[in-house]
Amino acid sequence: LIPATAKSIEKAIRLNAVDTANNIAAFRMGRKIVTDPEYLKQLMTPKVKRSFPVIFRHSDANEQTESSFADQSLDDIIDFRTKELIKYQSGFYADAYVNFVKRVREREAELIADDSNENEPLSRAVAIQLHRLMAYKDEYEVARLSLRSSFKKELSNTLGKTGKMTFHLQPPSFSRLGLKRKIAISGWLAKPIFRLLTWMKPLRGTPLDLFGYSKERRLERELIEEYRELILDLLAQATPEYENPASYEKIVEIANLADIIRGFDSIKLANIETYRQSLKEKLIELASIEKEEVLVIS
Repeated sequence: LIPATAKSIEKAIRLNAVDTANNIAAFRMGRKIVTDPEYLKQLMTPKVKRSFPVIFRHSDANEQTESSFADQSLDDIIDFRTKELIKYQSGFYADAYVNFVKRVREREAELIADDSNENEPLSRAVAIQLHRLMAYKDEYEVARLSLRSSFKKELSNTLGKTGKMTFHLQPPSFSRLGLKRKIAISGWLAKPIFRLLTWMKPLRGTPLDLFGYSKERRLERELIEEYRELILDLLAQATPEYENPASYEKIVEIANLADIIRGFDSIKLANIETYRQSLKEKLIELASIEKEEVLVIS
């Protein structure tokens, strides 16, 4: 027996922030099967109409793992994310991403003059993590993803023609009004709301963005600028890789730290704090490495 309550287990699943909805649904279904054997028989009997909920989650470029990038060239990584950012916001927004990554590639080429830079580890890190920060999943993006043809096809294949959809949403802006739980919205009502939100996405980040005033949204925008400034500062101070390989490796590690920032609402806010604390520690380690190198040269 597991010496923990169901509530504490679900809390641990949420803190892990990996496929949260599906993991909690699976955990609850497992508990129901144990306490109600007839329920399992119903699930396994084709003639019985199923009434249990099916959990769907939106997948996007930000949810790919490092192993999924292994076989991709840097150009492919940039090209895919550029197209995603155009859908996410605009061509202008995507251009800002492309131009920044280009600056990093040019500087990295100066730091590593030989063939050892063929994989461009620093540029790869920035291309992946900057996109992760720029494509934060807000109300407009959830609406856009919910209207994608691929998502509709997945729903149709799973639920069939008779299946009914209900969206459970908890925007951070609602939390500011005192709503601490998700609200259920029927599919027929959600679709026009999603279309309206998708149409309103040009307001993202402007004074007219009503969702943009929440703590989470303000932090998400701040993190984009913080990350760009961080990378530019690191590149300005960096020494050639052949002079101090440990320093270069640490810079790549720091550029990848943004991968910590995952989840939603309170979980994401906690991860942002973890990221900023880890960043401070890694910058101290980098300064120590560079100081040791100076002492060796002296």
